[in-house]
Order: sequence, then structure tokens, then C-alpha cells
Amino acid sequence: MTTEMEVEVIARETIKPSSPTPTHLQSFKLSLLDQVAVHFPNKFILFYAAEAEVDPGLSKYKSESESESEYDSTSDERSQRLKKSLSLVLTRFYPLAGRIKDHLTVDCNDAGAEYVEARANCTLSDLLQQPDPKTLSHFCAVPQLPSSTTNSTPFLVVHATFLKCGGMALGISISHKITDAATFSSFIKAWADTALLGSPVLVPDFTAVSSHFPPATTEEEVSMKPINFNKLKFDGIPRRYVFVSSKISSLKAKAASASVPNPTRVEAVSALIWKCMMATACLKSSPPPSPSAFALNWAINIRARIDPPLPEHSFGNMSVVLRISHMEQPNKQCIKEEEKEIVLSDLVCQLRKGIEGFRDNYGKELQGENRREAYLKEVREIMELQFSEEVEMYGHTSWCRFPFYESDFGWGKPTWVSIAPMSPGRSGIPLGLTTFLDTKDGQGVEAWVTLTPQDIPLFETNSDLLAFASLNPTPLYTE
Repeated sequence: MTTEMEVEVIARETIKPSSPTPTHLQSFKLSLLDQVAVHFPNKFILFYAAEAEVDPGLSKYKSESESESEYDSTSDERSQRLKKSLSLVLTRFYPLAGRIKDHLTVDCNDAGAEYVEARANCTLSDLLQQPDPKTLSHFCAVPQLPSSTTNSTPFLVVHATFLKCGGMALGISISHKITDAATFSSFIKAWADTALLGSPVLVPDFTAVSSHFPPATTEEEVSMKPINFNKLKFDGIPRRYVFVSSKISSLKAKAASASVPNPTRVEAVSALIWKCMMATACLKSSPPPSPSAFALNWAINIRARIDPPLPEHSFGNMSVVLRISHMEQPNKQCIKEEEKEIVLSDLVCQLRKGIEGFRDNYGKELQGENRREAYLKEVREIMELQFSEEVEMYGHTSWCRFPFYESDFGWGKPTWVSIAPMSPGRSGIPLGLTTFLDTKDGQGVEAWVTLTPQDIPLFETNSDLLAFASLNPTPLYTE
């Protein structure tokens, strides 16, 4: 971008449900998984071109003068549609318009969601030539995190930024306290359907999760007080790596084995990122010292993985963190000695074994009478590993296969969909966390990896990574 980008907030308002929440629904019970979850925002941005028929290369954009003359009418029309449809869909997703009441419930008081309207002095083409994490953070406003359980912080904040080309960036911040990726996806689909068709098609289920995971009755039952949360590091730098479909085909072939002859694209990319991060740790030569062991955690949606399965659109948190591996660190020379090198296909096997073994192992415990104790025990053990100085913890989570690229509010489908990473020191994202998203064609994978400044040069010169990934290419083209 030739000029410094400026985002000017021109309006803020509260959007309330179009009709009041019935009295019998005004107290929403948190599930055990909601109680343990942090009141922390998941942030997402959908970028839209000026017109639905604009091609992926943005070659048919109108001139700047033509776009400028239509800016006000276009932005006002889109903003009004967003606000009206948001008000309608909040009637169906009524907990999102409420506020935390206490440790057990959400007060569905129709306090509403926050809507922010802004303008930016740049075009979509400018933004997407090489997306900058610091720039992206301007397109997704978040409320200040609460200092206590009882607060007036909204669960949902919408940030609609209109660009000078006539395009827009739709930032959505939604609290992890009562939503996971599946719930987030369901809400966006319902909202887009409402804007385009007049009403949402899907119907969320608000009882399944809390019925399967009844809430703890006191804070002491879910307290993690023995753990020192101050040790958790949030100073990572988000880096974006893109694996296009042709490279993924080659990667899957390399990652295949007799045990897993056809790994999924996410399994193959996850194993590669995992391998490169361990290699980076092995090559470190300066303090802090390398860990003696590694652990990988995978966040999985268990709605369809328990028996009987829960409805697809069950509202709330229904994702659990699954420990895939806890392995001793290889010798520091392992990266140079071929015979000691970590084998990619072995890592894929560990991933597949861990996830497929969920139903018979941890999953079975989560379906028994002592499911609460089993879940809290697992959470505590994971957190203890997270804060251990001997263990290097990595976390992987996939947002792939959710229909974000189908989100048509009335002006076409998104040109690009992204998470909204924030500046180092403010992200709230632990080091070693990787988020996977689809590329627009649905065949590739975008990986957002959180690294330290010291790790970036080692990670990004890894020959395995360079063979399959591109560092932050433009999203305007998938190949």
C-alpha cells in the first residue's frame, strides 16, 4: 500500500433482537464446557468486493472516481441490511444478545450486540496484495475483556468497514465463553440467510450441550487456581502460510503410509507444521533452553463423535482439546541426521490414531456418569503441560469445512475469509497455536501460526516448509 491506511469509525450503536425474548427463555444455562471456556473473543473477517460479479483478480473494479460517487449509497444500503438482519437473527440466537449473569447462567435480557460502522481509505486490492496482520486487526473491533464474571460486556461485536473501492470488510467478534467454531459458523450462516432470504433456515438447539454436560454448581469445582496463569505467554507473532491444492497433493503423497494411505489435507498440513515447529525447537541455540519434550493438542468438535450424537447446530461449546502426543525431544542433531529425522507419515499416524481413538478412550469417559470429573481432569492436565517449562506445547485447531465462503448477505460471496490476528503482546493467543482455514476454492489450506520473533527465521527457512507452503501470498488467486 502506497499510503498509510486509516480506518475512521463513523457510528456505533447497539442492535437488539427484533422481538423480545420470551420470559421462559431469559435464563440460559451454561454447560460445563462453557463454564471452563474463557470469555475471550474469536475474531473473523469476511472481505467482500464492490459487486458480486467481480472476478477473483478484481480486474473489473470501477475507477476510483466512479466508486467514490456511489460510496455513500452503497455503504448505507449494506449497513442497513446488516443491521436489520442482525436484529432479526438475534431473536433466534437470543443468548448472544444477553450478558453474563453469574457462574451458571446468561441473562438473556436483550441488551444487544455492538455494531460499529467505519470507513477505510484503501481498496480491497490494496489490502489483499499481501495481508498484514497488524492491518487486519483494524477491521475487527472487540470489547474490553471483563474484570469479573458479572459484567456488561457484549458477547457479539460487528465491525463493518466500507472501503473506497465500494468493497467492505465485515469483522465479527464473538465470545468463546458460549460459542465454539461450529456455533460461530451456524450463526454466520443464519445471519447471511436472513439478510439474503429474509429468515434463517437452520434452527439452533439450546439444550443439548447443557443436558449432556450439566454445569458445575460452584466455582470451586472448575477452579484452576493452583495453576499460575501468568506463565502463559501471549507475545507471539501471527504468520500466514498457504498450501495450495497442487502442493497439498504432493504433501499428502509424502505423508501417506500403509497405516494411513490417504491422509486428509488438514492431517498432512498439521503434521508438517508440527514437524517444523519441533525442528525449530531442536535448532535453538540461545536461551531459553530447548524443552525436553513436546506435546500437541488438537481441538475437535465432538457433536458427531459421541453416542448418541448431538444436533449439528447445538449452541455452545462442544469442542474439547485432545492430546495427540507427548514425546521426548529428539537429539539436537536429528534435523541433520537423516536416520534420526522425524518422519512425517509417523506424525500423521499419531494424529489419525489420536482422533479416531477418541470414541473408545476419552470420548467414552465423556459419556459416562463421571463425565464432569473426566473432563476437568483432562483440562487440568493439559493446562499443567501448558505451563510446564520442560514441555513445549503446540495447539492446532481447524476451521476448515465450515461454509464461511458461502456467506452471501446480498452482495455476493466473500473474496477472502480470514481470522483477525492482533498485534504482538495484545493478541491473547498462546505461542505455538495454529489455526487452519480453507482457501477460497476449498481445496487448499491457510495456516496461521503463532511464533516468537526468534523462532520465525528458523521456522521459515525449514526446507520441508518451503517445499509445500507459500509465505503470506495474495488471497486473490488460489494457484
